Amino acid sequence: MSGKRQGIRVILLMLVGVCGLTPDGHPGQLIFPLASVQEAGLASNTVALPLNPVSALFHNPAQLTLLPESATMSLLAFRYHPRYANPSGYDNTSRELPFGPSMGYVTDRWAPYHFGIGVYGALGFAYNFDAEPERGVENNFFTDLAVLSLAPAVAYSLTPQLHLGFALNPSYGRLRFKTPSPVGRIDLDVRGPGIFSTVGLLYSPTARLNLGIGYKTPGMILMRGNARIAGRGDDAKVDFYTPQGVEVGAAYRLTDRLTVVIQGRWIQFSAFEDTNLEFERHHALNGAAVNEVRDGFRFGGGIQYVLWPGVTLSTGVSWEPWAIKASSLSPTLPDLTEYTLFPVGVTLDRGSWSVSLAAGWGYIVSRRVTAARNPRFPGTYDLDQAFFGLQLTRYLGEGKNRKAQHRPSTSAQNRL
Repeated sequence: MSGKRQGIRVILLMLVGVCGLTPDGHPGQLIFPLASVQEAGLASNTVALPLNPVSALFHNPAQLTLLPESATMSLLAFRYHPRYANPSGYDNTSRELPFGPSMGYVTDRWAPYHFGIGVYGALGFAYNFDAEPERGVENNFFTDLAVLSLAPAVAYSLTPQLHLGFALNPSYGRLRFKTPSPVGRIDLDVRGPGIFSTVGLLYSPTARLNLGIGYKTPGMILMRGNARIAGRGDDAKVDFYTPQGVEVGAAYRLTDRLTVVIQGRWIQFSAFEDTNLEFERHHALNGAAVNEVRDGFRFGGGIQYVLWPGVTLSTGVSWEPWAIKASSLSPTLPDLTEYTLFPVGVTLDRGSWSVSLAAGWGYIVSRRVTAARNPRFPGTYDLDQAFFGLQLTRYLGEGKNRKAQHRPSTSAQNRL
């Protein structure tokens, strides 16, 4: 099989594979913070560290210039147990195990331009709290938001030290939720297309230091579908605004075996206040999907250590505060992102294959909301979350001969 035909086959397998593994809803609160298992081992602090095509497409497309021709398949699973308890005695835990698949491919066949394509989850969450009629909760609270994004990308080296990348992100989203309202139970199911884009810059001022910037533009997903209000049919639409965000980080190779990364991220979460829910018949329910949201920050760092040739260990930490204010919380939209992530990972290299494993646990501070702040949904919001995952990377064509060049242990293109 020729190299070009092999690349086309990889792209087709990626699209078929991810479409067949679309998750029921990603964990996380508002924005999915990572896309691959290998970066998960570093707590997603990889905007300045080239690892694999999926991570590059998600965080910083400029990294594609430093990666050999390769294809990555990644699957993350999340043990996700949010809990809601209110003053009337209702106390329920939603026990979810959503999956986050992603795939990516990069080629330098048309150098100096490097092309990539991938599919990943951009954002989402899933909650399903049971009904307890004896506690005044007649129906369950249910929310399932999933957004899948395609990422065709191109990257170019402006100089041997400065790299620029761009990815267009056509997306498809689906939102389902069930919740009580003043006029009766709402049962909503909407879906539709959207678009945003990702721009990245990578600069290597020395052979040991990388500086990276990734920027996601504002976007919109136009979701249309059906609803039932107190048992009566209706048409509904949601103009879902996705926020812009900036990631800035550095990766420094202290020794041939040890690399340190640090990173900060800003997300304009307040853009969610522009997301509108509209019904064709029940106009009284029209309005913003969420109110009183503050912009958010995420800080973190990590280390990657080559234990011996072919075995690389990683660990890290990330922290971010909550974004939705207490007055806007509900069982269908809790926000528990006063969140600290502690992961570990290992990558095993053998021949043309690389296998990554990672697992981690999140410490989340409970939210306790008084009736004075939130008359409709006071109570306690908790979350118990952990993750684990498996990733496979296959080096193709010329990438088989130069795969080590992008690894921190031997330097990315002799720069890191």
